Amino acid sequence: MKLIKLIVVPKSPFASLPKGDTIFGMFAKILFSSNQTNKLKDYLQNQNIIFSDFLYDGFVHKPTMPIQFFGIAEDSVSKKEFKKQSLLAINKLNQPLSDESFLKMNDNFYVKERFARNTVSRNNGKHENNSLFVINATKYQKDLVVYIAFNEEVFTEAEIKNNLELIGQFGFGRRSSVGYGQFEVKNAELDLTNWKILGKSINNGIDTNNPSFLQGVTIAVKIKLDEKFKEKLPSQNVYLTLAPSIPNSQDKLFYSLYTKLGKYGNDINIIMKQHSIMADSGAVYFQ
Repeated sequence: MKLIKLIVVPKSPFASLPKGDTIFGMFAKILFSSNQTNKLKDYLQNQNIIFSDFLYDGFVHKPTMPIQFFGIAEDSVSKKEFKKQSLLAINKLNQPLSDESFLKMNDNFYVKERFARNTVSRNNGKHENNSLFVINATKYQKDLVVYIAFNEEVFTEAEIKNNLELIGQFGFGRRSSVGYGQFEVKNAELDLTNWKILGKSINNGIDTNNPSFLQGVTIAVKIKLDEKFKEKLPSQNVYLTLAPSIPNSQDKLFYSLYTKLGKYGNDINIIMKQHSIMADSGAVYFQ
């Protein structure tokens, strides 16, 4: 598997969080629509392309771990302020993590926006009375990045970039039909080392003969913890995930829950997708 990094330049607000499993789903839809389903053949056993979340350039998710692992006592006055820090700098990955390894996001990173809309009647094309609703969206103030691990025998970098550009033109996630989630894609130099693939993919449809697969695997980067915790950890090989994942039964990890809601589609297998419980981005695996 080869790992690449692409820059994502937002062109409109996003109404959905750009998580890796959703990006994979939209990428897979392009392959299905262009009769390239063979590229995802046996994906449950051979995950030949894996997407991270859209991340801020130079940062990854804050590890989901008890704060004591970062040198902060449970009764510390700085505990509340530390919880607001949600970004881990990539240049800190090779150092034991501490409270100084993280950064708090502010208005320089993103702005939350709310847009009022009216429901339009499908019968007469006019707006309906008392039908006002609100769309919550995120306007990213900085460029984002995405990391992609792929099998070079199946995909090329140019093909992956072209398909992502197509997603960016149509828009990502909710409300894409009215212009949300649009972005452009640029090449970038890879800045991650010591990474591996963790988790497992599952069939979240109801047809076992024609599975509707979910990207339950994730790209994970190695992190370091203070030596004083050595005896308390199940393993010294600690990895931080860059997208939601589904752990294997023997995996040991810290995580927070993320519920993946199956998207409706145009055939019985897609329409009847199941909800899936996943370990959210930022989970910490001990390998």
